[in-house]
Amino acid sequence: EEARQQAKRRHLAARQRNMLQAMAARQQSFMGMAADADDSEEEQDGETAALCCDVCREPASAYRPVCLLAHSVKSNVLQRLVQHVDFAKESPSVSSCGHVMHMDCFQRHREHCKRHMSRQDIFVLSRPPLGCVHCPMCRAIVSIALP
Repeated sequence: EEARQQAKRRHLAARQRNMLQAMAARQQSFMGMAADADDSEEEQDGETAALCCDVCREPASAYRPVCLLAHSVKSNVLQRLVQHVDFAKESPSVSSCGHVMHMDCFQRHREHCKRHMSRQDIFVLSRPPLGCVHCPMCRAIVSIALP
């Protein structure tokens, strides 16, 4: 009986080793294919990819640059962290969701939100503060567009 259990354990251990080796081989194969794909994309492009507007999906240009959506508020965190007289009581604090838009797309979005903000809706708690809008991609609060 015990010999049979030991044989079964050896069989299961060998099976586990084979499965792990097969998985390691598949991982290596996948990593090789991913590296080859990255190399071929870099060879085809030859240059860095231009940023694209998250709304209209058109690339940035000198005439239509994209801006980073951000939210700016006054904060006293800097003064509390660094006890120094040079820092004002309140200083600007900027955070961003990371989405980018053309400036004209942002202005259109902001105007659209202003027109529809006056409507009475049941989502009063989700309304952004005055002068702010929601990011059209992730609904984060946005008050400025940084060039």
